Parts: sequence; structure tokens; C-alpha cells
Amino acid sequence: MSDIKSILVARPDEGVTSTYAETPGDRPNLVVEALSPLRVVITRTVRVYLQSVTGIVSAGMAGADGGLLPDDFWGLFVMACRMSMAVGGITLLQNLAELAAKVDQKYPELRA
Repeated sequence: MSDIKSILVARPDEGVTSTYAETPGDRPNLVVEALSPLRVVITRTVRVYLQSVTGIVSAGMAGADGGLLPDDFWGLFVMACRMSMAVGGITLLQNLAELAAKVDQKYPELRA
């Protein structure tokens, strides 16, 4: 059986990078991998950006805008990439705000 993998967000001061626990018998072993908050923010932003590009291209190919000729695909793709930048940017700002709120909770003496 393959190992069960779980990912958690760790603070840099904790120093945890990965934990491996062997389980008895034929049960799968447990692997916990700690990720930095910045890596999580970047991963979420890229995921939302790519999902938006895929959704806009799919909607355009399905004829949501009245039909698409085969030679218009590149234009549709470029438009989807440009439109998705706004969605990715908003996601980045939201995640950075969440990260700032966590820093604010941890260090209340830094408040102005």
C-alpha cells in the first residue's frame, strides 16, 4: 500500500519540514509535509489563475459568446489569460491579507 500524504502550513520558527510515521501491519504509513505560508499563497494564486483560464476558454469554445471559429482560438486564449490575471490578482491580495491577519494575531505589539 502507498503512503498517505498530508500537507500543513507551518510557521518558519517551528522548524518542521516533514514527519514520517510508520504504522503497524498492512496499514499505509503517514507522511506530513509542512509548507511555508508564502508557498501556499503562490500555489493558491496559480491554481485559481489556471482554473479561470480553463473556464473562460471552455465557455468560449462552447459558444457562450455566439460561437467561435477555429482560427479565433489563439485570440480567445490570449483574452482568457488577460482576464484571468484579474482573478489571480484578487486571489493573491486576499491570501496576503489573510497572511497579514495571522501575523497581526501573532504579534499584536506591531500594530500602529
